[in-house]
Amino acid sequence: MGIENAGLFLKTLISKDLSGIFKSLPWELRKPAVMAGFLLFVSFLKKHFPKGVLVLINP
Repeated sequence: MGIENAGLFLKTLISKDLSGIFKSLPWELRKPAVMAGFLLFVSFLKKHFPKGVLVLINP
């Protein structure tokens, strides 16, 4: 088993486990992760589409 295969295996194992764990968590624990994901998404958009995001956020 090569290093790439092991990495891929771990990645799929972790992502499957994390999504399962994440869904079983109560909303109080999930909320910070969702907020962090949203903020990362917004910062990504700002970086790539500075004018477009400003219009979306401040219409």
